[in-house]
Formats: sequence, structure tokens, C-alpha cells
Amino acid sequence: MLWNRFHKDREFLDLYENPNFPPETGVIDKDEASKAVAKIQGRSPDIIKAKACAFVLEHCAIDVNPKCWFGVNVAGRVPSLKYGANNTINQLIGKFFSDQTKGNPIEKTLTAMSESYAGAGAHFPDHVHYVPDWDAVLHLGYPGLLKRARDYRNKHDTLTNEQIDFYDSVEIMLTACIRFISRLADLAEERIQEDPRMPLRVKCLRSLESGAPKDIYEAMQLMHIHQFLGQFVECAQVRSLGDIDRLLYPYFLKDLYRGAYTREQVKELFQYFFIIYDFQKHSYNQPVSIGGTDIFGKTAFNELTDVILDAYDDAMLCNLKIHVFVGENTPDAVLRKMMAMIRRGYGSFVFMNTDIGIKAMEKAYGIPVQPHMLGSQGCYNFNIKAYPQHSNQTRINLVKAIELAFFEGVDPLSGHEIGAKTMPVENMKSFADFKEAFEAQIDSLTNQHIEICDFYDGIMGKVNPTPLMSSTFDFSMEAGKSCFEFGSTSVLMMGIGTTADCLMMVKKHVFDQKDVSITTLRDALKADWQGYEELQRMLYSDPEKYGNNLDEPDRFAVELSENMIRRVTGRKNKRGGQFICHFETIDRCFRSGRVTGATPDGKFARKPFSKNLNAAFGQDRNGLTAMILSASKFDTTLMPIGAPVDFMLHPSATKGEEGLDAMIQILRTFNSLGGYALQGNVLDANVLREAQKHPELYKNLQVRVSGWNWNFVDMTKEYQDTFIMQAEACV
Repeated sequence: MLWNRFHKDREFLDLYENPNFPPETGVIDKDEASKAVAKIQGRSPDIIKAKACAFVLEHCAIDVNPKCWFGVNVAGRVPSLKYGANNTINQLIGKFFSDQTKGNPIEKTLTAMSESYAGAGAHFPDHVHYVPDWDAVLHLGYPGLLKRARDYRNKHDTLTNEQIDFYDSVEIMLTACIRFISRLADLAEERIQEDPRMPLRVKCLRSLESGAPKDIYEAMQLMHIHQFLGQFVECAQVRSLGDIDRLLYPYFLKDLYRGAYTREQVKELFQYFFIIYDFQKHSYNQPVSIGGTDIFGKTAFNELTDVILDAYDDAMLCNLKIHVFVGENTPDAVLRKMMAMIRRGYGSFVFMNTDIGIKAMEKAYGIPVQPHMLGSQGCYNFNIKAYPQHSNQTRINLVKAIELAFFEGVDPLSGHEIGAKTMPVENMKSFADFKEAFEAQIDSLTNQHIEICDFYDGIMGKVNPTPLMSSTFDFSMEAGKSCFEFGSTSVLMMGIGTTADCLMMVKKHVFDQKDVSITTLRDALKADWQGYEELQRMLYSDPEKYGNNLDEPDRFAVELSENMIRRVTGRKNKRGGQFICHFETIDRCFRSGRVTGATPDGKFARKPFSKNLNAAFGQDRNGLTAMILSASKFDTTLMPIGAPVDFMLHPSATKGEEGLDAMIQILRTFNSLGGYALQGNVLDANVLREAQKHPELYKNLQVRVSGWNWNFVDMTKEYQDTFIMQAEACV
């Protein structure tokens, strides 16, 4: 039987947790693989990296799961804890990085600005937010990409040594990818009697070995192989499967017309396809996008979108997240289907405003952007398809600048001096004095983070050469350089809501109403409110906080965003692009919150600060409409890479058809007011408490954390308690 098997096969589909590598297919022992890779020599990191990846693809053991239409594996894949090269490629990248940083003066700044040192931010060379040119992958296949690379190489009259190494690395990598597919086809032929699907799998793999995909099954198999190889062998995360309903729609129509597949069969293919990403266990989910506007200006939602959503819903997945491109032409019917899933506590969706995306991309890149050019990546970030993309090298903890202003540039939790030497609080006679110290700390943090960005931008192509990812881009192949040698640099700003509240509370209670002296407030912060409990309650319960559609606290947030954009946006980076800002926090509100001290808004030390463009946890007291109105005061077209708002609704507010209508209206209103992206949950605090007490009864309860979903019972208690607090506020 070929079809109607997904739910029966499901328990056999996790080939990562329970791999089955035949010993005769290659190296399984991780020590043996690691020693072989360690001996690889080459003229440059490009060649060494390509040869290392080729060794894994050509010599490590492989698996073709007979129970899955798409399941393939290799023993040398990076996340494997039991088999193969076990982080060998990452070890190479680590060595390349060490070679670049050893003895470099930047090491001091890297330490000072690290999350583990004083919590002023977080940083790493960002090879994890790129999206390949999926049109090139599908239209050319690996043989076509290899031919195109050779053609581009031959166009050059002369080549630098760096270009020679780059083109050689692309040749090595693509040749190894083709051989890998051939090896998979050979193994599938050996297992052809194990399942009725195996003859079709052999045919599919043989077709991809020789050229581009010819039907929807072949296209999906190539997409999965490319994501798998990029993410787990080349170690450059594939941060979206692209606008999959557009990419696969021509194959879908052709296959339906000629009777190759039915609608239900295609739905089942997507169930097998999607569940692979659950088993890959991505920390932030595997992104994919749907919808938007096509080249003719009409909605890009189509019949295949409906099939995809049905497959996603029926498969009950957590680890796949869907970017939904929403414009005025987006049908209510498709939004209704997704809102119904969210209402049931299921489905990882972020609704992205295409009108804002287009304007933001035009401002960021200085080129006209048509709606069909708009793409996405990461958690909820717009990009331009097949265009040099951004790297997010650093994340600035804005709340830390408040602390540093109180303690003359010294982090109170660690004692590390990481900021500017500013005026002691004893000498501050006005709010302008405090604001001046705060601005000086912001300047200091920003300059240190820009220094890190400049360093990372200068070594991006050297510390992690990515010939497979680069081979998909025309701009990279034409230049003979890694795709990571191009693009903008994004600086992420964390905790804008909490920072605005802190400024508001200092101005109001210290300098306007004079309820507390600034030295007493400093001492209370140092003591984490021990002995100052009444002061903490007063500041925490003060209703004049950002996120309640109140002019003054909202103005602090907007001015802070404008000042950060002025400091950062438009600076030239080291990769031929410029700096841009975005205002998202994702789960860093928890992680960086653990290294942030008590703050003047009444927050205790080591507790989370505000997330994304939202109010601080527990401070949005006037409801979702007020929160959206506060967020609408920002100019999100100047925040091209991310400025999401998270919502929380109680189930009672979403009952019946009227409830779905209300959810759609909230989204439409948010978009009309200039919102960048909207995501969230429909949750009952009582249900969450029960799930916390009896996790075995709530294994499938999902919560959207930020740019991804997480099973509630798998979250830490800190995360769970925060969501319970938010849900309580919705009653």
C-alpha cells in the first residue's frame, strides 16, 4: 500500500534519534571519521571546509528510511551524538574562528559584551539567517548549479587566488552532493523490496542525480536534501524553506492535470515532509512561508496553500513555523483556518505585514521592491529573495544601559566595568542629568557592539566558508566570493519596553514627584529591593507604563527607538552593505534577563525584561487594543529585519464564528496601523496551571514563545510562569 499510511508510519519516521546505518555503506565510528577529517589539507579554509564536507557525504555511512517518502541521513551529520563525525565540521569552524581572533585586541570587547560576562548583549558570527535561492535550486538541481558555477568561472579572464579557491570549493561541494544522492539511490535499490514506495524513491533519487526535479515529489525531496545538507553538513542554517506554496504550485498543477498525484496524496507527502523538521529538533523551529502577492499583483494564496495547511494541521507538528504574508488582498478564509488552529492551542504562525515589508526593504536596500520579490527568514524577518541578506551579529541589552547609568558604568551584578564613566547619581540634579548618563552608556554599548560587528563582518567568509549556500546565488557566483561576503549587518535592540518604563519611573518618581531620592533608588536596586519592598510595589504597580496607549511612556519608547536607529542605521559595514536596526528580543528577554539586575520599573534582578515591541510582562494593563496602539506609534519601516508584537487572548474572547471574526479584525487593524508582524496565543491560565502540575496529560499543548512554538510541558518553569502570568492578565 502506497498511501493512507502517515499515522501508522509515524512512530518509525525518526531516523535521527534511531538511525539505521548499514556498516557496509561507510564510516560509522565518530572517532574514525573525526581523525580522517582532521588530516584534510588545503590551500585555504574554503578548500579544507569543502573537502571535509565531501568526506562526510562520500565516505560516512548513510540511511534511507523505507517508511518515509523523504527520510535520508548520513552518519557524519553534525547534530549526531552517537554516530559519525560528531561536530567535526563545527570543530573546523571553531579552529578557523580561533585563528582569526587569537591575539586580536577585539577579544577584550568580545568578552565584555558577552551574555555570560555582564549581560550587556550577545553576539556571534551569524551564519544562521540565510535563505538559499530556492528558485535556482529547483530550476537547476545540483547538476545545473554545477554547470552554472563552471560557466561563471569561465567568464573571468583572470582569477585571484581567493576566487580560484572559492570556485574550487563549489566544484568539490556540488560534486559531493551529486555523489551523495547517487549513494542514496544505490541504497534505496538494495532496499527496494522493503516497502512498496521504494521503487518510486529510487526513481526520484536517480532523477535528482542527473538533473532538476520533474514533479512535486522530486521537488520536495530536493528541498529536503538541500536543507539537510546546508544545515547539518555545511553548518549554515537554512532559515526558511521559502514561499513553498508558490515554489511548488506549478508542479502541483501539472501533477494533478496528468493524474500523477491526487490532492490527498500531495497532502500526505507534505505530512511526511513536515514531520522531518519535528525530528530535527530545531531550537527555534524550521521556518517556511506562504501567501503574499504574485508577479501579477494578485494574492499568492492558492489551492496548494490549502493543502499545506490541512497537512500541517492533521500532522500535529510543533517544530515547523509558518510565516504568513498578509496584505489587503489576503482572503479571510485562509486567515480563518489559521486563526482556528491558534484558538485550539496549535500552530506556529506569524502574520507579517507585506505593505510594511516592502517599504522597509526599499528603505534598507535603496532599490524598488515589488511585492513578489519579498521573502522572509529566521523567526519573523523580511528579506529580498535571492538578494544579499542580513547577518545579525550582535544584540544590545538596552536595559543594561539603565543599570550602568546608576553605577557609573559598572555592572552591579558582576562588578565588571563595561560602560562609560558617567556622573555619580549623587551629583544628578535633574532628569536631564540622568538622561545624559543613560545616553552616554547607550553610546558606549553601541560603539562596542559596532566594533564586534565590524570584526565579524571582516571574517564571515573565512571562518565558515559556505560553497553550497553560495552556489545558489547569482551575485555570489558572478563575483567568485562567498555569499557571506555580501549583505547588511543588523543590530538587534532588546528590552525597549522595560527601558522606556525605567526612564518613565525615574523621571516621574525621582525628579517630578520627588517620591524617592535617586540615591535611595540606587541603593534599592543594589539590594534587589531587599528592605525596600514598599518602594518596589509602588514602582511596579504604577500604571504609567509603555504598552497602555499612554502618551508619555510610549513617547519614551518611540524616542529610544529613533535614537538607536539614528546611531546605527546607514553606517557602512565591512561587507559592502550598511547597518540596520531591528527591535526583537525573542527568548533573550529570559536569557539576558538572568544577567540583568533590578531596575527602576520595579523588576527584580535576574527576571525577564520586555519582549519584542511588547510591554514588560504584567504591565499591559489596558488590554490588547491599547498594546497595539502603543506599538503603532513606532515607524516600523525603519525596522526592516523585525519588530513583532505578541498577543495573548483568553479563550472566552475567541468563541464561535464571532471569535474568529474578532481575531481576523485584530490582525487587519494591526496591519492598517503599520504593524510589522503579529503572533500569539489563545490560552487559559487555569489550563496552563494544570499542565504544569500534570504534564503527562498535556503533551501536545503548544505555546508560541516568540518566533517559534514550544510544547508547554517542555518549557522551564521560568518560561511557564511567565506565560501563566500573561494569561491571567487576559481574564
